[in-house]
Amino acid sequence: MRRWPPSALTVALCAALLLAAPPLAHARGPWHASEANTPGWGRMTPHDRVEHQRHMRGLARHADCVAYETARQRRLGIEAGAVDTRTCDDLRARRRLR
Repeated sequence: MRRWPPSALTVALCAALLLAAPPLAHARGPWHASEANTPGWGRMTPHDRVEHQRHMRGLARHADCVAYETARQRRLGIEAGAVDTRTCDDLRARRRLR
């Protein structure tokens, strides 16, 4: 059996698997807060960020998530009309909140 060099089909299959793996792993991984999905991220200390993620992962209902986000953003001085609940909506779409 020929082992080296690998056939073009073997190389193509390996490349396809490597390219497909990161999105699949990310889709199943836990939610994580980031600058892109957390209003006020820049004002949070590293400890605050860890606690925020822990709290968000512990929520079970969309209404609780919205209430938490509204209160947190109000504490940060974000206007009531500008409160961003996209994170809660995203978690509900991922079926992590009911």
